[in-house]
Amino acid sequence: MTEQSGDSRRVILDTDTAGDDTQAILLAARSSRIDLDSLTVVAGNVAFDDEVKNAKHTLEVAGVADEVPVHEGARGPLVKDHETVEHVHGKGGLGGNVFPDPDIPSADAHAASHIVETARESPGELSLLCIGPLTNVALACRLEPDLNELLDEIWVMGGAVNTIGNDTPSAEYNFWVDPDAAKVVVDELDATLVDWGLCQRQARLEGPQLEAIGAAADESRFAEFFLQVSERVREFTRNPRWMPRPQGTSGASE
Repeated sequence: MTEQSGDSRRVILDTDTAGDDTQAILLAARSSRIDLDSLTVVAGNVAFDDEVKNAKHTLEVAGVADEVPVHEGARGPLVKDHETVEHVHGKGGLGGNVFPDPDIPSADAHAASHIVETARESPGELSLLCIGPLTNVALACRLEPDLNELLDEIWVMGGAVNTIGNDTPSAEYNFWVDPDAAKVVVDELDATLVDWGLCQRQARLEGPQLEAIGAAADESRFAEFFLQVSERVREFTRNPRWMPRPQGTSGASE
């Protein structure tokens, strides 16, 4: 793993791992500013078991699979029915051509229990980085009413504030999947929200950046991995930002 500095943040990354989330995992695993404690997996983009495999495979690509455990969590939203978005990310979630099956066991503890126990063991030292639906975190709130005081920070990629959503005109996918969990988290935790509009303004790769990644693919396993797992979603996003959902599916996702 990349050597950590004394100023690094200890982070649990909560993910519904498809191709987009793999990049966040890679960046977190390789950054000297983050001490990646573990991954927790939540129902979201694709079939849950595929998400787990994708998370473990990404840790292998990052070279930290032996150091960062994967905790399986909620396999569906708190209340509403769950719809995945393979039409965005491809079958399996990694573009439709990559189907990893890592020989890595999952950690024993449920994701919500792991979040709570880790926060209790190290009060004020742990940050949550949430890039999927918030079901695991809402369950953790119910297990530990003082979770907000035990955490250092919580960052949430979700919601559509004064902007068009990416799943419906008014909804961003992560909040749309489990709005009940999102309400719990927003009401009970001091979360910093990185909404869909902010992602569109500040975190979108344009042509020159994609060309630079493509030029590096022959020498960088990370660039090659990015191009491989993002091909389907990059094709999808050439269409308008929002469109009517195919029957039985969502329109887009994170």
